Amino acid sequence: MTLQRFGSGVRWILALLAAAGLTGRRGEAQASDGEHLRPTSVTVTIQNDKLYSGTYTATGISTVCGKVTLGFPNRENAFTVEFPDEETPQVGSLSFDAESLRPGTSTSRFHLAVGVRIGERGAPPKYVVRADEPQFNEPGTASLIDEKGSTTLSVTGTAALGVVVRAKITCSAKR
Repeated sequence: MTLQRFGSGVRWILALLAAAGLTGRRGEAQASDGEHLRPTSVTVTIQNDKLYSGTYTATGISTVCGKVTLGFPNRENAFTVEFPDEETPQVGSLSFDAESLRPGTSTSRFHLAVGVRIGERGAPPKYVVRADEPQFNEPGTASLIDEKGSTTLSVTGTAALGVVVRAKITCSAKR
């Protein structure tokens, strides 16, 4: 099919995309912000798991570490972490989200999912703490500190089967 077949509708859509800045030249960089692609260090401690209890550490770049509102009014004070941007040896993935967590405060309503790797033993299923969904009885606490451009999130929660998950995530100021 050609663009001519769709007529002015396609031209109208392309004009909207251009106005929104979505059809820029290849290689143009998007303006940086304080939430994306931040140097990050992570320490995860797993307790009460017969096979995988231990401490796991990683450093790398987080895809997101900061306030991500997604345009929703209930997320004006949200805090989100997505780590890593690229694979790391001991912590394969860490995802945290709280609808309301400002620096200097704590919350008991959040969602945490952590995937760890254990050398030759492989990787257990992700540890998930759904503290924002009381029906799962997976309580926890998360606190946030922001000092001199460095953001530290400390999380402790109880996942399924009584497994305790602790995570300390420090996102540095952008380079």
